[in-house]
Amino acid sequence: AFALIHDDVMDRSARRRGRPAVHVELADHHSAAGLAGDGAWFGIGAAVLAGDLAFVWADELFDATPVAVADRERGRSVFTELRGELMAGQYLDLLLAASTDANPDHARRVALLKAGRYTVTRPLHLGAAIGGAGPDLRAALSDFGDALGVAFQLRDGILGMFGDPDTTGKGVLD
Repeated sequence: AFALIHDDVMDRSARRRGRPAVHVELADHHSAAGLAGDGAWFGIGAAVLAGDLAFVWADELFDATPVAVADRERGRSVFTELRGELMAGQYLDLLLAASTDANPDHARRVALLKAGRYTVTRPLHLGAAIGGAGPDLRAALSDFGDALGVAFQLRDGILGMFGDPDTTGKGVLD
């Protein structure tokens, strides 16, 4: 949830799954409540805080997982890796959007880090780590997850450019 909230702010996406994005909803709340100041800026700031709070809650939920401490510690390592890659992918996405030198290799790297790894690969690794799987299974899950995750992101990108907003739930070019 935190990644999606932050992503919508950074991409200036007005919709998420057919509904207003969190920053838009909070800007609307600002207006409806008759608050002073810039409602759009309020929505962005409040959405960043909402994303941060979801990040904290993710940690709390992870720490409350009813598994053995050793299993949780192996999982925590993957969870930390997932979040670090996500942040790197988000930054590279911002950098790529501001670049005048379009590079397919950079776009693939963003698709892998920003979406593929956190959507598919790292959740597979997380389950494998908690289950005590070895390096051979992790390698196989990496190959499968990275390919599927990048394919998912590429499909999402195509739908974002050419899809019907009523079907995709988000605006064209979000």
